[in-house]
Amino acid sequence: MGHIAIQLLLVWAIGCCWNVAAQYGFQIPDPTVPDFDSYNTISQGAFVNIIWLVNSTWQPTINSETLLDPNGNVSLWLTSFLGTGYTQCLTPSVHSSDGGSWAYNVSLSDDDIDSNAGKFVYRLKPTVGSQNSPYSTTEDECPSRGFMIKKASDVAAAAASSSAAVAASVSHAAAESRSEAAAAAASSASAASAASTSAASASASQASSTPGLASAGSPKSSGPGSVATGTGSTATGTIFLPSLTAIPTPADSTFTTTGTAAAAVSTSSQASNSGLSEGAKAGIAIGVIALVPLGVIALLLFLRHRKANALPQQPLPPSAAMAHKDYAEHIQQSAPQRQDPRQYAVPPPQGFPRPDPRAAELGEHVGYHGGAELPNPHGYGYGADVS
Repeated sequence: MGHIAIQLLLVWAIGCCWNVAAQYGFQIPDPTVPDFDSYNTISQGAFVNIIWLVNSTWQPTINSETLLDPNGNVSLWLTSFLGTGYTQCLTPSVHSSDGGSWAYNVSLSDDDIDSNAGKFVYRLKPTVGSQNSPYSTTEDECPSRGFMIKKASDVAAAAASSSAAVAASVSHAAAESRSEAAAAAASSASAASAASTSAASASASQASSTPGLASAGSPKSSGPGSVATGTGSTATGTIFLPSLTAIPTPADSTFTTTGTAAAAVSTSSQASNSGLSEGAKAGIAIGVIALVPLGVIALLLFLRHRKANALPQQPLPPSAAMAHKDYAEHIQQSAPQRQDPRQYAVPPPQGFPRPDPRAAELGEHVGYHGGAELPNPHGYGYGADVS
């Protein structure tokens, strides 16, 4: 009994492993994820593309039987994941010699989805006569991974819920931002009120502790000066003004002493504001200090050049002139002397000498006809007796 149970378990395990191998005959749905993984989930009314790798040489069926007919065709089915509660032939014959694909519009009704808990599977089986042919449970098959089909209403409700959650999150964030802004504004107002109260207290304390100042609301003159008072919305202070008896009063009777003081203060403020700043004055001073030495150097160079041009040419002293003259004579004497080329000239000939025709008659030494007779002590030459 125990051996039979072990054999049945082994057969079931081998079947499961072969079934898993058969699921790799498909590419979409993705066989690398578990059954009903959200990656392979589709929705009602959507268009999906089914792709399989089963071909004429590789057919990983459950029972190792051949699926393709002699023409290389198979049929494609959509069924319930468990049992045959729902079967639909998507195509009775599709060519698959090199693998294949099929575009499918998910047209299941809500009842079809609900009755199968939304769990379905694709199956490749041998070809059938038409889409209305009954589903065969005895023929071999190549199933895909199990996947979920969602109803369109459920998808819309989930999208609306997600949008509402996002909107609520954004609204909550905006409310928190407004609350933080209001708290910051209240804190700023409180700080400003405290600062104003502190300033008013300090002003009142200074006014009460300073002698010779009139109290708020009762301006009086004391000694050489006068006290002008003013009342604000939060505090009352006093300002001490010097005596204005030295300021001339204009002819206009409506011009009061207070107006004269305000005009004088305004004029003084404008005069001080219209002047150059301390930085500008410092820059001008530095520039002037840098230009003065350059001007002095240029003036000195100019005067020196002018003085050099104004100096007269001084004659050389006698000793220097004599030395210059001796040196010139020495150079002239040491130079090679030019010779007159005429002393090397050859005198021109005095005619072509020819024998005297009288030589035969005279017999003795005679000169040359047509030329001067030259001395011939040795008796050589033309007509000489050399015997």
